[in-house]
Amino acid sequence: MVVSLDERRAQRSTAAPLAPLERSVVEAGRTDGALSLNPDGLRASLARCLLGIPVPHGLANEKLEALRRFSVRAWHWDVIRDKDLRAFMAAGYNRVHVLEILSYVGLARGFTPSIEYVGEPHFTRGTRQSRVCG
Repeated sequence: MVVSLDERRAQRSTAAPLAPLERSVVEAGRTDGALSLNPDGLRASLARCLLGIPVPHGLANEKLEALRRFSVRAWHWDVIRDKDLRAFMAAGYNRVHVLEILSYVGLARGFTPSIEYVGEPHFTRGTRQSRVCG
């Protein structure tokens, strides 16, 4: 059976770019700090109570909250952990969305954060190490 390239391209699901609401959530990740990833934690409570720093809580929509958390990681860290990427993908986003967010953040920050890739164990002298792509 022969399948042409045009048929293969038609069968591939194309991902729609981020909607305007989702883009605003990515931009909100810039102003939300690291404390917003755990707004009920000790550090956030201390910042809120003792220092009077407002700490934003998560969004009610689970999919948008996953997007916000991924965006906060992209804006404020140099490496995005594999488990953060998996949580983002489990929320219904795909590689196209990851690349769109990383390119937007990279354009604004001046460099793109790397993504930690934990695939098969990589052994070096008896220790397991994760690899950083990017």
